[in-house]
Amino acid sequence: MTVSGWVAALIIQCVTDWLSKVPIAWITGVFIVLLTPSVVTALTGAPRVWKHVARFLLGVLMASSIWLFVVTDAWWVRVVLVGVYFAVKIPLDRRRRAENQKILKLNSVKSPTGKHRRR
Repeated sequence: MTVSGWVAALIIQCVTDWLSKVPIAWITGVFIVLLTPSVVTALTGAPRVWKHVARFLLGVLMASSIWLFVVTDAWWVRVVLVGVYFAVKIPLDRRRRAENQKILKLNSVKSPTGKHRRR
């Protein structure tokens, strides 16, 4: 889904060149709208269909961010893009790893011989 979002973003950008025509304030709003579903689905455990939509939108955001990073002349925009990337990515990665560890512990039970077996 993320890759299809990338493709969609690249097609939209090539056809419209919107990142060079729209003011940064509007682009910021669009980027917030594109990022919000990913954060919400990660924090709430949303159904799979919503996670697919969030991943698609995240792909659009990623491709658009990289494109904007390259075409912008404003260094502060580049700093904000990198900062937001790490500010969102690191906590969500940690949360996902902790949830995966919890799932592994729930699915693994020690047998009397000391070996792990799956339920």
